[in-house]
Amino acid sequence: MRHPILPGEVLEPPNAHRVIDFRNKDMNKFSLKYLAKFICEVNAETLCINGGHMPIRPYKTNMIQELVLRDSGLYSEDLFVLSQVLKDNTSLTRIDLSKNMIGFTYVDERSMLEIKLKNQDKLQQATFDKLFYDSLGLEHFVLAFKNTDRIVEVDISENDIGSDNFMILMPIFESNTLITKLNVADCNLDGYCAEALCTILKSTNSQLRELKFRNSALGEVGALAIAELIKGHMSLVELEIFNCRIDEAGGNAIGTALKTNFCIENLSIGENILNNNDV
Repeated sequence: MRHPILPGEVLEPPNAHRVIDFRNKDMNKFSLKYLAKFICEVNAETLCINGGHMPIRPYKTNMIQELVLRDSGLYSEDLFVLSQVLKDNTSLTRIDLSKNMIGFTYVDERSMLEIKLKNQDKLQQATFDKLFYDSLGLEHFVLAFKNTDRIVEVDISENDIGSDNFMILMPIFESNTLITKLNVADCNLDGYCAEALCTILKSTNSQLRELKFRNSALGEVGALAIAELIKGHMSLVELEIFNCRIDEAGGNAIGTALKTNFCIENLSIGENILNNNDV
């Protein structure tokens, strides 16, 4: 027997779920696809896969403008399912996925121990983490935003994405030409990633105000690309290239570029190999 409706009571739809929690479940790519389909069909409030709660309903109903999931324990699988919902979103303008593991597939502790025992050589060579790089979530994240032009802030810092995975994200920066703040620090990027990104920003974006690469192995290739960007971006007021393996040649190029751009107010360039004259 149904209870009588009380004054002010909100009835949930028949297929409504407050929280859908799949943590500690074995999720392969096959089951992930069915989970994504299920999430798009039901009226769920939040979803948990590997990390914390992801507020699904606000994204589906275009109720908020900011996607803020910083330090939420998200992996590639989480981003994949979330991206299925974001494909139909039309409200988000700011994205913060910093301090997660969105470039990695999730592995439980027991399986991790077994993998470490079988890959002692990679542990010694410091290449062990590369075994878990995964592009699935990033690929579908791109599908959600590559045809939009409304994103103004992107923060994916403190994610070990890796250079190959990062290149997958380029269509987002090509289409979203209004980005003013971009933080890709601590993402394990190389100079060719910086070159590709700066080339896009130089040709399509004229409103960039903040760009952060901190702790990236950009080297001379990345430094030269950043120098070219500086020359043509009078909107840029904050640049962070701290500890980016920039040598004297790259430092000289950046120093020369700064002579033509007096708009930069905050420049973080420490822990690089620079010529004193350039400093």
